[in-house]
Amino acid sequence: MRCLVLLGFSIVLLGRHACAQPSDGEVRATALQANVVKIAATLGQNGIPQIGFGFIVGQQGSHLVIVTADHVVRGQDPDGKDVEDPSPVVTFYESQGYQAHAQLQSVSLPKGRGDLALLLVPRPDFIHYETASISINVPSRGTKVWLLGRGADWNIPATPGVVAKYDQFYNRIKVEGLSAAVGSSGGPLISADGILGMIVVDSSLVTEATPIEPIQHQVHDVWRYDWRLTPTSAPPIRRGPSYSCTDARAPVEVLICQDATLASLDLDLNELYRTTQSRLLPDRQHQLLLSQRSWIKERDKCLQRIGASGVRDCLLQAYREGMAVLRSF
Repeated sequence: MRCLVLLGFSIVLLGRHACAQPSDGEVRATALQANVVKIAATLGQNGIPQIGFGFIVGQQGSHLVIVTADHVVRGQDPDGKDVEDPSPVVTFYESQGYQAHAQLQSVSLPKGRGDLALLLVPRPDFIHYETASISINVPSRGTKVWLLGRGADWNIPATPGVVAKYDQFYNRIKVEGLSAAVGSSGGPLISADGILGMIVVDSSLVTEATPIEPIQHQVHDVWRYDWRLTPTSAPPIRRGPSYSCTDARAPVEVLICQDATLASLDLDLNELYRTTQSRLLPDRQHQLLLSQRSWIKERDKCLQRIGASGVRDCLLQAYREGMAVLRSF
């Protein structure tokens, strides 16, 4: 939300045309949030759950096929004994209060040959994910890239990193300037063209990813699991909001139009509202309408927050809470 200027306790909005619009890469990452899952794995009997990410690549029967970094779900205890979590907990972006136990598959790569693990998790009814999502372009030096998953949240950095080197011999994409952090491993590395690879080294100084092509080969051709991801064939389509940004006049509506993530959430909430309304009896529909009006008033109070990041974080939380309320009807 770089288009906010604070003046005391008031917020002055700059004209929409003066604001930087989200880049294609940021829009692409936002569109792929539903593909990405958070993984909590406990390594060892008395281990502390560690957080990583993964992303959906296919469907095996009634189960989703998810790839992640092997070190997210396997490791060594203090005595040097190999340990793993056979049923790590998976959380989905679309319903973050819902959790499911995945099944860690026995397939793995020899030590030193790669950092890749495979999970199967029962597919919930609410899940949808983009299949046309991977890039077929060889990552060249200077390509702008984003991560999706940081700090135990589906975080997308405001500024991208850049590809420093594509090492074809070791199958590694080395990235500079990406705001990765411990816990980003297993999540996708994304360019404007789609998913380039999977993050396997996650630090602010060094970020490395395995390219998507050898992952696909290993999962589909060698391990024989379903793979449904295909190359993107068009520029990323910005989702939302639920109203016309050209006609937006209310300050909060203008802010939402300027942020790809908030715009997508606004559309998701509106679709959930209409779906919920269609299945309720008239008296419950009226209760739903009153609840939605109350939620809008609370959402708009976010404009009283100090600082651009404070306003955005407040709006993100408001939309998540609003969708949780709609699901309770």
